Amino acid sequence: MIGVAVVGMDRPHYLRRTLAGLAQQRDAPPFEVHLWLDGAVNEWSGRVVGKASGIDACADVFKRAGLPRGRTFRQIRNIGIGLHQWKATEWMCQRYERVLMLEDDVVLSPHWLRLLDVLFEQFEGRDDVFGFCPGFKRLAPGEGTLLWRDEHWWAEGFTATAWHRARPYYRDYLNIIQGVDYAQRNHDAIRVLFARHDWGNPSTSQDSGKDLAIHRSGQRRVVCGVHRALGIGRTGVHFTPALFAARGYERPGTHIHDGDAMREAFDEPIDG
Repeated sequence: MIGVAVVGMDRPHYLRRTLAGLAQQRDAPPFEVHLWLDGAVNEWSGRVVGKASGIDACADVFKRAGLPRGRTFRQIRNIGIGLHQWKATEWMCQRYERVLMLEDDVVLSPHWLRLLDVLFEQFEGRDDVFGFCPGFKRLAPGEGTLLWRDEHWWAEGFTATAWHRARPYYRDYLNIIQGVDYAQRNHDAIRVLFARHDWGNPSTSQDSGKDLAIHRSGQRRVVCGVHRALGIGRTGVHFTPALFAARGYERPGTHIHDGDAMREAFDEPIDG
């Protein structure tokens, strides 16, 4: 069983495509999908972050998606993407050993859940592997190629065991963003934390905080060299259309490969 968490807020036009990708999975192992929706008004600053009507629409889209549906979690007030993802990850890892965390703006290959199960089996017991990203653009030749690489966190499959190895280190970042509007987080304090551990990522996002925690725990992330997903979130907390295009996500090519229907193993990860 794979527990799938879809984390979002008020973008039903993206969520509809994300859920359609899940509904089209072929030969997938058993899975359950839970929806996590943040609130519209920030808990600490009172800043209006999103539209309540959009959040309602997302909940309705989920009800009608025709998926093996779990629960819908809705924050009354907005707590920000960092804390919101933390709460979702903690809940999921208490109930599932194999977890797929999805943001609400990614379309998976119809083979991805089957391939993720293949990867879980192939790398079972590896203390150096945190999790698996489907990739969102071609990074290397060869459909069986895997890279050690910190890619965007639109989609990440990992085990609860791997999360519990990284979790204590993520608390250092979590302590900085707790109790404040995520948009008003203390960037200087985060940079001090990163510098203390020689972490050179210029971003102060929760994604960078998770990547630091994973590396401090002795683990690394694995990404497919030939992508099995499409990022569609041109507009969001960390993206603008211009940045989205500059990162190479605008026209990445197909994310569906015929050989994936029968693939039973990948190559050993290489540095990417």
